[in-house]
Amino acid sequence: MVPAAKRVDVSDGRLLRGQRTKGLILARAVDVASAEGLDSLSLARLGADLDISKSGVKGHFTSRTDLQLAVIAVAADLYTDRVVTPASAVADGLPRLWRLCEGWIEFMRSGELAGRSFFLTALVEYDARPGPIHDELLRLRLRWERLFTTALHNATRLGHLRPVPDAAQVFYEIAALIAGATLDAQLRDDASVFDRARTAVLTRLRSLTLQEMLPLS
Repeated sequence: MVPAAKRVDVSDGRLLRGQRTKGLILARAVDVASAEGLDSLSLARLGADLDISKSGVKGHFTSRTDLQLAVIAVAADLYTDRVVTPASAVADGLPRLWRLCEGWIEFMRSGELAGRSFFLTALVEYDARPGPIHDELLRLRLRWERLFTTALHNATRLGHLRPVPDAAQVFYEIAALIAGATLDAQLRDDASVFDRARTAVLTRLRSLTLQEMLPLS
């Protein structure tokens, strides 16, 4: 009979291997979906890409929708790591607001994902398709808008910006600038367009500033 402690060790090892495999699957899926869309994902495709059997992939997800929702969650965590967390480490107010914008631009510029923007691709794909994927994308979009507008309101409260009657309008303008640059960079295969986006975002924020706290270029 195998001692209980030994059984736990074996079980823990299998669990860790399973978690690593699932992590590899989801990382690959986020990259693929950023360029080709969530509907491009299939268990067979991911298994072939990672040299894992289809059954080995299927064992981690109860359905295709389950896979897609898991991919969205990983993408959201990636954006948090690359954009939100660095911004939270700088001073509140205009410095944090600018760091959010700059981090957003630089993450798109980096090309870390094959399609640059996972959520831009997903929103275009699912904006008119009701269901759990649409609802989760909308929830995350609204969460990002709230985070941005909260940073803008805090900058106003601290006297860094003049009062803004419609913070959502500023969010939409900046989001449109970055989305446009992302699409153009992908089409042209030229990340230099993000320099134009950075200049445009700085110009928009400077139109609101009461203090000279932003970079010159």
